[in-house]
Amino acid sequence: MVPFLLLGVVTAPTVGHAASVRAGIAPTNGRILFTHCEDPSGCQIYTANPDGSALEQVTSGEDSFQGDWSPDGERIAYVSFTSGDAAIWIANADGSDPQQLTPDDPDSDNFWPRFSPDGAWILFTNCFGFDCDGGISAVRPDGTGVHAVTPNSHDSYNVAELAPSGSQMAYMRWHVDGVKMAIYVSSADGSNERRVSPPRLQGWGPDWSPTGERIAFASQVFMDRPAPSLFTVLPTGLGLQALTQPPFPHADVWPAYSPDGQQVIFESDRRYGDFCCHDLFVVPASGGTPKRVHLPFDAYEARWGIAPTQPPTSSARYAMLAFTVGGPPCAYVRVPAVVDRCG
Repeated sequence: MVPFLLLGVVTAPTVGHAASVRAGIAPTNGRILFTHCEDPSGCQIYTANPDGSALEQVTSGEDSFQGDWSPDGERIAYVSFTSGDAAIWIANADGSDPQQLTPDDPDSDNFWPRFSPDGAWILFTNCFGFDCDGGISAVRPDGTGVHAVTPNSHDSYNVAELAPSGSQMAYMRWHVDGVKMAIYVSSADGSNERRVSPPRLQGWGPDWSPTGERIAFASQVFMDRPAPSLFTVLPTGLGLQALTQPPFPHADVWPAYSPDGQQVIFESDRRYGDFCCHDLFVVPASGGTPKRVHLPFDAYEARWGIAPTQPPTSSARYAMLAFTVGGPPCAYVRVPAVVDRCG
């Protein structure tokens, strides 16, 4: 039972057909956001300049993670256990005025929020059970209009993001037609689905380039397929290109394009012999040598927005150089793609 899918919705509104607020505007690379997990304070969302300076803690209290920037850089959507359940929340970029968008549901959890290009909607995954075999849903930033976009009947749709045009949607699915995991592209309403990543790569975590010309994704996240790396592909499924190649058996995961489309930020455990933790790295979108984002602790689930960068010498809220390394945020995600990697 998923009661929140019926709240205030008689006819499901259409997601994805408004024009992008970025159309015709030269994109500017602003601040990044990411998750850091610290024992005993749990997982929280932080923002920083792309080089790791001017660090700020955004959330506090119960575990919060999987953040995403609004297109205007003024707000952040994220997952939080503040209410006791995994729900979608929204707050201002500095963490003020946090609001719960999706109601608690004992039968499912909500993960992976992604703003639509015009900022009018937030897509998220409504997960049933250990395998997250749920569907893609949407909610307005004010908490109204919650509705299912894809079938919400244990059909396994995950980590959805709309193309910059708003006309297409990319996501990952488990176990479709014998394929363990892959990236799919459909119309914004979930129709006209097609697989765009080859089965051998077990693609997951798609992210559209700002022009909509390519989709970045990670491969092979299961323990029986070590050394996940990053690829990009055309929305047609053609033009597959390798983006990174981590030292075996380390993992590069969760790619996200910079607003200008020239770089990709991602997380990797390539510096840790015991695979305990991840750092953030940036690589040219055409491939090349990754450069580490210098943070005082490990970091996960990075997203790159247009919120203005801050002077490196500014007083960063909650920025403390005495943080310890926390490790992957395994406790809150109950899907094999993460659990199997974390052990």
